Amino acid sequence: MHEEPYAQAMLDLALEKAGPGRIKEIHLGVGGFSAIVPASLEIFFSHLSRGTRARGAVLVFEPLPVILTCRACNSDIALTSHRPIRQVLAGQLKKGCSCGEKQLHITGGMTVELIRLKVDED
Repeated sequence: MHEEPYAQAMLDLALEKAGPGRIKEIHLGVGGFSAIVPASLEIFFSHLSRGTRARGAVLVFEPLPVILTCRACNSDIALTSHRPIRQVLAGQLKKGCSCGEKQLHITGGMTVELIRLKVDED
């Protein structure tokens, strides 16, 4: 149920960015650790967008990698995989950074972001 405020925030942002046009598609970046269930977000969005210029808009979900940052050398490691992200994360934390450091912290992939809109200007 935590998707409702995200759906409302994405709707508000999309309406603001779209100007007067009717919104056809909303592309959202969804981080691997965002804890967002796309199907739930779609349900809330569909309900909340009734009576707005975003009514009937399609949500397109694009995965965002989980980013680990090394505490020693400050380099970033992007984790993308078809395997469950928790397994990939556990493996990378054991492996550590290429500099040899084992202290990595999560710095990305925990958000939902508006990437782009498709708007019908007519």
